[in-house]
Amino acid sequence: MIARRIRILYLTPAWPRGEMFGGQLRAPHIGRALKEIGKVKLLVVSSDASDAEDVRQTAEEFEIEEAVHVDVCQKRGLGSVTD
Repeated sequence: MIARRIRILYLTPAWPRGEMFGGQLRAPHIGRALKEIGKVKLLVVSSDASDAEDVRQTAEEFEIEEAVHVDVCQKRGLGSVTD
């Protein structure tokens, strides 16, 4: 029997090769660790705009999916869910 490598979709809030902060520092280390156990696709979910250079550098190390941009909304209380 041939063992298949698992497929992993790694969701992260920061480009692994982007601006340096805590989340960005974790992203490449977690991605590399996941690559040891399976085939990894990286997907960035963020409210920040993607920088073309960050995307290019990340693509050199990881297989990437198109980033998902989310809008941040202000909490206005419980009634805001149905407004």
